[in-house]
Parts: sequence; C-alpha cells; structure tokens
Amino acid sequence: SIDNIKKELDVQSGMISACAVISGSPVKHVLNREGMIDEVAEKIIRSIGL
Repeated sequence: SIDNIKKELDVQSGMISACAVISGSPVKHVLNREGMIDEVAEKIIRSIGL
C-alpha cells in the first residue's frame, strides 16, 4: 500500500542519515525519474563539484 511504501522510504532515509553521520559523509537525495537519467546524472555531478 501507499502507506507501507511511505514508511519504508522514511526508514531508508533514516538509515542513510545515520550512515552519513557515522561516516562524516554528506548526503544528497536525488529523484530518479523515469527516462531522466541524464538530468539526474548532471545533478549528481554538479553536487560533487565536477
């Protein structure tokens, strides 16, 4: 169900945040839309300063 998916995404977000704190690594959430791989790749590249 939609509620279960939202809960799972919340858990994943919490785990990612915890790992980022433990490792001292920054986190950037990127929405990976269907057919928009070039746009997403460009956002990731810009976020790391390349």
